[in-house]
Order: sequence, then C-alpha cells, then structure tokens
Amino acid sequence: MIYEEYYADGQLEYFEENHKSFEYYITTKSHYSNGVLETLLELTNPKKVTFQKTEYYENGNVREQGALFFNKNNLDYYKSGKWSYFEDTGKLSYETFYENGKSIKTVNH
Repeated sequence: MIYEEYYADGQLEYFEENHKSFEYYITTKSHYSNGVLETLLELTNPKKVTFQKTEYYENGNVREQGALFFNKNNLDYYKSGKWSYFEDTGKLSYETFYENGKSIKTVNH
C-alpha cells in the first residue's frame, strides 16, 4: 500500500510504501516545504528486514545516516552498526556504533 501527503502548494510532503504484511515499510520519504528531502528510509535487505536511513538538513546536506533493523517481536526499528552524524556544512562530526539498538562506542572527528 502507498500513502502520500502533500503541502497546500501541491509539493510532496510525505510518501510511504508498506510491505504487503503492513508490519514494516519498504520506503518512506519526507520533504521540507521547500521541496528538499528531509528523511529517507529504504529497505535494503528484505530477508533480514534491514534498512538504510538518511536524514537531511534543510540545505540538502546529510544530517545523519546509518542502518536500521526491524524487530518483528515488538514491531519497532533499531539502529545497527555505524551511524555517521554531520554538521550542516557537510563536515563529519562523529560516528556512533550500535548493537541491538544500543550505542556501544562513539568516535569524534
């Protein structure tokens, strides 16, 4: 199933495509009112139900980026592996490593 929302001026604000089971997303996108992408979540491995998520600043630069996994037991998404966090200028600020949704290490840059 696909769901969309639009700003009053007709620009796409939000898009989601759900898995046929409706348990999790295949893709979600949200946009700032100026049309710039705000968040993007994409299914990258259907067998393991893992995702890539990227959040953006309003200027289009990446804010944060990393992998998520979907836990079917509680129907929630958790950060996994290395997540990179950036300043609004695009400069890498720090990286945090996650295991089962919990932060295990942070490296400043």
